[in-house]
Amino acid sequence: MILYFSATGNSKYVAERLAAHLGEETFSIENCTSELQLSSDESLGIVSPTYCALLPTIMRDFLENSTIKADGDNCTYFVATCGASPGCTGGQVSAMLKKKGLSLDARYSIKMPDTWTPNFDVSDKVKIEAKKQEVEKTLPVLFSHIDLRKKGNFMKLSSPKFLSRIAGALYDKIRRTDKFHVEEGCIGCGLCAKACPDGTIEMEKGRPVWKKERCVICLRCLHHCPTFSIQYGEKTKSHGQYVNPHTKV
Repeated sequence: MILYFSATGNSKYVAERLAAHLGEETFSIENCTSELQLSSDESLGIVSPTYCALLPTIMRDFLENSTIKADGDNCTYFVATCGASPGCTGGQVSAMLKKKGLSLDARYSIKMPDTWTPNFDVSDKVKIEAKKQEVEKTLPVLFSHIDLRKKGNFMKLSSPKFLSRIAGALYDKIRRTDKFHVEEGCIGCGLCAKACPDGTIEMEKGRPVWKKERCVICLRCLHHCPTFSIQYGEKTKSHGQYVNPHTKV
């Protein structure tokens, strides 16, 4: 069983590639039951993006509120997709599973195009293609480790636990929705409202409106907007849109 959250497709692509290799199924936490039962010897994989060195709030809430029961020699592993560093995500998942009586056997990280476009530029197709090629080189190594059920922390550039408090304050700050704005090119298609993972966006008079003070800040709305009319802050327009070309969210 492989659980994942994905806003632009990076984490979903990794989850799907893992599932194809292992002959398992993937489940988006957006559509997944909160009561999970692992059969004897079944592995549990969790794949998630890294937001501000932490798990997205939607993944954190799912893991905190779900019931996961194991029945046998189960292997659990976590894969963080990230632009540079997986931050404190491995420690977060480990702590949450421990509360459920499960141990996190292995932690991994895979660098992918960073979709936080308020800071990072995804408009250079050559650089994006180079990062995608690196992903294809990394995946076979991940597969071999999981095949052998290797245990340990295989993350690169992870952050110590004490930084999670600082990261949490920053994440809480950037989750404010008042920096979103809609340009005149909006066609009122409503795709952003339908795709929003926590129901923050509603359509009013043919325009998206963010109804909550804070959201997951996954930028799914921005990256999937067909006219690129949704922006966050001042830099996203020049930094472009990105969705993983190998899967669909």
